[in-house]
Order: sequence, then C-alpha cells, then structure tokens
Amino acid sequence: MKVTLNLILTLLLSYSIYLIFLIPQPYGIISLTVLCFTFLFNFIKNRKVSIPLYALGVGGSLFVLVSAYNFNSYTDKQRDRFNIPTAVNFEKGNFKSALVKAKLENKHIFIDFYTSWCAPCLSFTRNVLTNEEVGNHMNRTFINLKYDAEKGEGVGVSNKYNVNSYPTLLIIDYNGNVVENVNGNMVPQEEDMIRLSKKYNHNLN
Repeated sequence: MKVTLNLILTLLLSYSIYLIFLIPQPYGIISLTVLCFTFLFNFIKNRKVSIPLYALGVGGSLFVLVSAYNFNSYTDKQRDRFNIPTAVNFEKGNFKSALVKAKLENKHIFIDFYTSWCAPCLSFTRNVLTNEEVGNHMNRTFINLKYDAEKGEGVGVSNKYNVNSYPTLLIIDYNGNVVENVNGNMVPQEEDMIRLSKKYNHNLN
C-alpha cells in the first residue's frame, strides 16, 4: 500500500515543482508543502495511523493540483476575450526593442499590465482602448505596450516593476525608469487617457 502511495507522491511532487514554474499562482507551492509534510508520515511506525494520514496528504495535494488545472483552463479561456482589435496600436516586439524605438522617436512608453481574470482590465480594453480618439492621441504620444502579467514576457516585466494589482498602467522613459503610475486605485476613462496623452505631447494641446 505504501509503495503505491509513495509512487503517487513522487508523481505529484514532480508535477507540483513543474507547476511552480508554469503559473504564478501558489498552487504548486501549496501542493509541495502538503507533500513534504506527507512524506514525514513515513516515519510513523504505526501503519494504522500513518497510512490514513499519508492517503489524506496525497488526496489534499491532488485536490490542490486539480484546482490548479481548472483555474489554468479558466484563465486560458478568459485570455481569448482580450484578443480584440483596439484603436491603440500596441508594439509586437519585445521590451528591449520598445525601449530602443522610444529612444529613437524621443517618446515615453505606456504599459498596460493586465490578467485574464481581471474584469476592470477587460473593461478598460473593450471600452477605452477601442475608442478612436483615444487611439489617435496615444499613438501619436507613446510607444504602447500591453502585457498579460501571468504569461510570457509579461511575467518578467511585471516583476521588474513590482506590479501586484490590475490593471496597472505605467508611463516609463526610454531608459526604463517609471515616470508615472497612471491609474492608482481607479481605471481611467476615455477623457483621462486623452488628457494623459496631451500631458506628454504638447503638440496635442
């Protein structure tokens, strides 16, 4: 019985470690912690006590990992909702190339950090960034970047700027230094983004 449970534990342990690197949510860490405690039950000599505790630990880890799978599937579906045309033109290259372009064009960089599960982020994308006037102003003023903070390069860039709430909207210079945190505790509306563009581009006044 314990041999089987040990095999399951090893498989769960490997997947938990993989999950830590796969997604930023703490599912992998929680599962790994549960499994480490479960491993200690091997040292309980009374099998009537150790095996139920061992099975409970394995079951707890399995529950966490299934929850992680369900959450990951949900966020993947939600992520597709952000794939809509916007009036604001976002750069397709990487962060370094955006810095180079900003320096060549002597512009600031606007960065929109979002997550797939963030409802205000989706509202900002659908209702503000699709506005033609907003797009005209922002495209003339900024090099625009948009990052899913839980995927791809967005993970590293969001960590670089200690982003921990969404949406986070930053203005940085071409050296990568933060000039302004745009939204604070509110999600900007169309007039806010137009006003912001005029602030950084005096030719729009």
